[in-house]
Amino acid sequence: MQFNLNNKTLISIILTGFIALFSTSLAAQVELKAPQLVIKETSDKLQALLKDETEELQDINRVREIVMEFIEPNMDFHRISSSIVGRKHWRSATEDQKTRFKHEFKEKLIRTYAKAFNSFDEWSIRFLPLRESKNKKYVRVKTQILRSNGAPAVSVDYKMYEKNGQWKILDVSIEGISVVTNYRKTIKREIRQANGSLEAVIQKLAKKNAEPLTVVNAT
Repeated sequence: MQFNLNNKTLISIILTGFIALFSTSLAAQVELKAPQLVIKETSDKLQALLKDETEELQDINRVREIVMEFIEPNMDFHRISSSIVGRKHWRSATEDQKTRFKHEFKEKLIRTYAKAFNSFDEWSIRFLPLRESKNKKYVRVKTQILRSNGAPAVSVDYKMYEKNGQWKILDVSIEGISVVTNYRKTIKREIRQANGSLEAVIQKLAKKNAEPLTVVNAT
C-alpha cells in the first residue's frame, strides 16, 4: 500500500501516528520504560499546551510552530532522510543536498500535520509491552489509539533507538503500514521520473513547501 498525500483517507492514516502524541495516556499495568516515557511525556505536554492555546490554534502558522516544536526533538530526521532517499542516492548526494532534503522533507511532514490539525479528536493512548533488540539500543514502542467515538482501536508502533541517552523516533507504523517505507516508495518513484536527479526532487519539495498553508479536512 502506498500513501498518496492528496487522498484524505490516507492523510488520516498518516496523522494517526502523530495523533498519538496528542492523546491522553492511559496507565499501563507495568511501569513505563524510557522510550515509552518519551511518547507519554510528549503527549502530556501537548495536552497542556492545547488547553492553554485554544484561540491561538485558529492560526495555521501557530499550529505549524506547535507541530514543529514537538516533532523535531523526537525524530531523527537525518537517519529518516537517508532511509527515505536510499543508500545509493544518499551516498552520491552532496552535503548541501543532504541538508536541503532533510530540511524540505521535515517541512513537508510538519505542514502535512499542521494542515489537518483541526481533524484531531478526543483519543487516548494505551501502551503495550515493549519490544527490545538484543542490545536494547533499538525498541518498538507498541501502542493502541482508542477513539472516543467507539470505533475500533488503531495500532500505532514507534521504532526508536537510543543515542547518548536520548530516544529518537526512526519510523511510525500504523496498522503495520510504515510511514517511512511509503515515503521511500514515493521518493524513489520521483527520482526515477526525474532521470535519477535527487536535486530535481529537492527543488520540487521546496517549491511545494513554499506554497501558503491552508487548513484541510482529513476526514
